[in-house]
Amino acid sequence: MNLEKTSRPGGKIPDSPVDPPEPIRLALLLGTAFFVTWGAGLQKAVPGVNLSRFFPFLAGLLVVYWLILGRRRFRAFPPVYNLFIFYVLAHTAVVYLVFFPGELTFGYTGVLYEQGGYTLAAPSRGIMVVRFFLFALAGYAVGALMKGRRELRFFSLAYGIGFTLSLVLGGHVWVYLSRGFARVTGGFLNPNAMAIAGLVSCFLNLAVCLGPDSSRRLRAAGILLILTALYGILAAVSRNALFSLACGGLVVVFFLPLLKKVRWSLAGGCLLLLAVALLPTNILETIPGRLTLKDVQETRWSMRRDIWTDYLKQADSYFFLGLGVDRSTEAVRETFTTDSSGPLIPHQTYLQLLVEFGVVGLVFWLAVLAVFLKRGLRLASAGPARMENAALLGLLSAFTVYGMLGSILGERSVWISLGVVAFVQNRLAGGPGDQDSAARRPAIPPGEDADGE
Repeated sequence: MNLEKTSRPGGKIPDSPVDPPEPIRLALLLGTAFFVTWGAGLQKAVPGVNLSRFFPFLAGLLVVYWLILGRRRFRAFPPVYNLFIFYVLAHTAVVYLVFFPGELTFGYTGVLYEQGGYTLAAPSRGIMVVRFFLFALAGYAVGALMKGRRELRFFSLAYGIGFTLSLVLGGHVWVYLSRGFARVTGGFLNPNAMAIAGLVSCFLNLAVCLGPDSSRRLRAAGILLILTALYGILAAVSRNALFSLACGGLVVVFFLPLLKKVRWSLAGGCLLLLAVALLPTNILETIPGRLTLKDVQETRWSMRRDIWTDYLKQADSYFFLGLGVDRSTEAVRETFTTDSSGPLIPHQTYLQLLVEFGVVGLVFWLAVLAVFLKRGLRLASAGPARMENAALLGLLSAFTVYGMLGSILGERSVWISLGVVAFVQNRLAGGPGDQDSAARRPAIPPGEDADGE
């Protein structure tokens, strides 16, 4: 049998339908995943080195690579998501360039926050706007540049390893002296932000474990990283994250076959007990105090009821047009009643969307969630990768629930993981970006690429 390559008319040998992985693209993808959880909480880890700058630097390079070399710049996401981002971009341009140009400053305000010997400089509005769009564009880049399930698994593992190291290197304890609570913040200076990052790590690595062709080594690594993610969520003592984790976990269990329901439920219970056993004493003493109905009632759910009431009373100032990215506190600056030194953000994703982008922005976001969840339900119900898809559906469900009690719009982990979900739903599920199935498809005629571009 002649195994030599034959050329088409014209003497040109057709390219392989599966492109080799590009080192720069892979390095940027995995580096972004690894450093996404490295923030201001690591400022003491390596003296003289600001580890929190690694992520924005790599994410920025990833976005530039995507804009220059990416072929599917916006089609990795569903059209309604693109409309949402376009609306937010146009809304932001009008707000800051037309109505409030003086607020679009870059740098720091000069206000410093001290927490347990850690210092956080308050950024200006311009920096907050840039951060928001950097996170969103980085999610686009992840969804468009990733190729195949193998890369998906390594991306998830890189994220989990980065989270684990962030927890180890920056795991100082933030003590609420007035109430005697201790909460670990890891690479963040906010325990809730660390808990959200752990939530993402938990479900991404669960997808690795449930993948149809994951090796035993990959599954073992995924289970270990799920353990560290559970530890991080518990150590943060975040009620919202724990409740969202439980809801997302129930969604995943629902789609498991009966025998696997028992196996994975037992395995999850054992991992949870092991994570609890590893917690330091001061965290174990904090958990019973925070996770009680009495504490929820006494604190009015950490002042959220007061915050929501303040914002709802000012609905006429933002309902239709919105106030703009990072301008939600302007709605209650003169009227807030919460026990704080200044107005607080809404602490509820859907309310924050309404305040900052008006009813149109909120409707767009709800439509985005509906599309993602509908597609996730369908993919989790059938197909060889249905359990992997169920894990990502669990992540989407956790985000949906968390958004009812807290804000996720400023969390970089959320936007990056949305890129992963979009990649799986719109490209791996029979889309043109599924490298794993590319070898099974007919070769592309000369002069055309997989997108017809």
